[in-house]
Amino acid sequence: MKYNNVVDELLFEYYSIHCRRKGDVYSPYPFYLTEIEYNKIKNYTNVINRLSLDVLNNFKIKYNDYGSMIPDFPLKDEIMHLNREIPDIFWTRYDCFLQYDGKIFFSEGNYDKPCAQRELAVGEYFNCNNNVNRGFSENFREKFNSIIQKYYGSKKINVLVLADPCHYEEVHLSMLYRKWLEDDRINVIFGGSNNIYIKDEEVYCFNRHIDVILRQFPCENLYEVNDIKLLLNLYEKNKVLILNDPRVIILQSKSIFAYFHKLLRENRLDEGTASVVRECIPYTELLSDTNFDEARYNKDKYVIKPILGRYSEDVFIGKLYSKEEWKSILDDIKEYRNYYVLQEFKEIRKDNIVELRRGYPHTVDAFCNLGVYLTCNEIRGICSRWNYDYLTNNETTFITPIGIRNPKLNLKYNKNIKDRHDEFKKVNLDLVKLGFTGAYNNAREYISLDEVILSSDKFEELKNASCEVLDIFRKVSEFVYKNKGWFDEILGTSNVSENIYSSKDFKYLSILGRMDWALDTDNNLKLMELNNETPAGLYESTIVNDYLVNRYKRNVQNPNNNFKNILSENIEEYIIKYSPKTIGIFSTCYYEDYYNINIVYNIIKKISDKYGIRVIRGNVYNLRVENGKLYYFDDRIDMIYRYFPLNWFEKFNMQDVGKWINNRNCINQPVTMIGQSKSIFAVVYEMLGTDFFTQREKGIILKYIPYTDFSNKSMKTIDYICKPILEREGEGIYTRGQLSCQDINNLDNYIFQERINIKTLNYICRSTFGEERKNLFPILGCFYSKSEFIGMYCRLGDLITRENCIYMPIYIDGVV
Repeated sequence: MKYNNVVDELLFEYYSIHCRRKGDVYSPYPFYLTEIEYNKIKNYTNVINRLSLDVLNNFKIKYNDYGSMIPDFPLKDEIMHLNREIPDIFWTRYDCFLQYDGKIFFSEGNYDKPCAQRELAVGEYFNCNNNVNRGFSENFREKFNSIIQKYYGSKKINVLVLADPCHYEEVHLSMLYRKWLEDDRINVIFGGSNNIYIKDEEVYCFNRHIDVILRQFPCENLYEVNDIKLLLNLYEKNKVLILNDPRVIILQSKSIFAYFHKLLRENRLDEGTASVVRECIPYTELLSDTNFDEARYNKDKYVIKPILGRYSEDVFIGKLYSKEEWKSILDDIKEYRNYYVLQEFKEIRKDNIVELRRGYPHTVDAFCNLGVYLTCNEIRGICSRWNYDYLTNNETTFITPIGIRNPKLNLKYNKNIKDRHDEFKKVNLDLVKLGFTGAYNNAREYISLDEVILSSDKFEELKNASCEVLDIFRKVSEFVYKNKGWFDEILGTSNVSENIYSSKDFKYLSILGRMDWALDTDNNLKLMELNNETPAGLYESTIVNDYLVNRYKRNVQNPNNNFKNILSENIEEYIIKYSPKTIGIFSTCYYEDYYNINIVYNIIKKISDKYGIRVIRGNVYNLRVENGKLYYFDDRIDMIYRYFPLNWFEKFNMQDVGKWINNRNCINQPVTMIGQSKSIFAVVYEMLGTDFFTQREKGIILKYIPYTDFSNKSMKTIDYICKPILEREGEGIYTRGQLSCQDINNLDNYIFQERINIKTLNYICRSTFGEERKNLFPILGCFYSKSEFIGMYCRLGDLITRENCIYMPIYIDGVV
């Protein structure tokens, strides 16, 4: 089903409000809570709800000191002194937020007429792992029926959904309730405050007798309802049922959090409840003369909220205002301070999620308000409301499904460092002595002193998948090789075709390459691209990795233990086969290239010393060809390792050197260009519909390789990436949403690849200017030699990873 059809169904079947953002309000991309987060939310919600109900049911006796903390409102005495049992609380919602340190907190509870039923129902519509909203609408119906059964048995009844007709969202919700609740026994009627009347001690609306009022109407505004005092009297006499009971204003009032902390100070809570209140309820007091100046002069520490406020109206977060603005706000409310609470401000975690704009997916960082919804005191779902700011803005808010899934890749901070700035300087100096000069990327720290941990099961899958996918690309590349010239144009290799096909047989994909993998939000491994020619990260994965393991005495399973040994064996086999007298290792003078070729140089030097072969290291731009021979200044070179893209020789006017290179005299052979071209992914999918692959190979392709096509018009989704076939360092890469239709049609030498919804890691980025939290995308670079996995390299960066990234040491869950 196309997404537009889904949107229309959600709008009509779920009675959503029509707006200009109709296609962007619901994003089908899920957000996952970990099991720990979800269980913590459930536990805290149940404890706080249990405490709240205890306050409600014992308000006149055990908690009679709370009444003075609730401000006056019309009919306060009549409502507070209702004399009948309190029916089951049909609906409740707590607004919950995640924090960076793994903690959660509730900003407020909504016991009166909580919304979000539509969003919760929409949430169960989408597929995601362990969907927390699965079965929400059915449970809504069942719990309502259980209350009706308790008070009316099998009698046919009329239910009035009481809402303000001017409040269009609640009118839409009323329609949704009717769809869920109405059956042969229950008739649902819509009505407003002026439609109710009392006759012969019976409640009527539109000339129909009313048995149950499902209240979508604020308790503090019940005075607007016709004959409200008579209605409350009939409620006391059990002649009509009101859900929720108007007395829930006791819990709806934001002063309840101030009261919880009062109970805490007075040691009136059991230790288990007290512990939860300390953990998840921000410190709250009534705003008063005694704390007014504290609020005025320490704005960043506080939030001021109206006790009976709704919809974020008149909620003032000190951090969002200048000193002058904050002073003006406090001056305005000073006279009404008894109607406000002062609450401790808590930082909210920003997560990365996919938002739709004009129907196109965009990855964004946003705050999530997790609305924990209870039906008859049981948690039945969580509504997500994503916002760019701390407060909900209906013009930008969007909703996603919520599931439960533990990530397979986790960030682990090094907590043993006392002075991080001083420690990094020491690490940098040590690495310089080891030949590594890239600890800083401009002013940014490139080397992380922390680490990421990959689960052991996912590591084993990654190794196996790497080998199997390599075999598939080798098979396809060999087919391309045997059909010399057929694929040059689509691979972008026409200019280096002579180099690629310079020997009889195709042996392997690359003697040293890197496959870039990503883990999506569902923990699926997906291959992003191949780097067959000049894979970066060699120094980090060997020298830097070993240094950090030793410095911090990390008892870890190191995926790079056999990196050098396997690579050395394969390079030695190559050198022995062709017996050169002089080997040159060449790159540009760019610092990263230079320290990367040190790894290759040291390996080749050790091998060459055994066989009396001379090894030279130098700048690729100083090479020249005379009489068919390659020279580096006056030294003749028989064999090279080029840390320099083959197609760049022409780009930098070094055609003679480029033409000299072939599959015999170049350790990283020109044939690597076949797999280097991103078009090879599209070739794989073009051949998927033939008999070229076995059924097993087809399954591997579909599981691990994102769908890729030569034409954007053939893409099966609008959520794709546009990639130039031979560019590097993320240059020229765009998401579909970044480009107009005209821009897309003007792209040349591009492939189009399904975007992978990568699970981000929240990391504290450091520089000489300070610190900044960012949600960054981890890429798992798997090094290989021939067809064998030899090690890993992890970097964090933007969605399109460019040179401004961070190297993260990566280890496997479990110790050696």
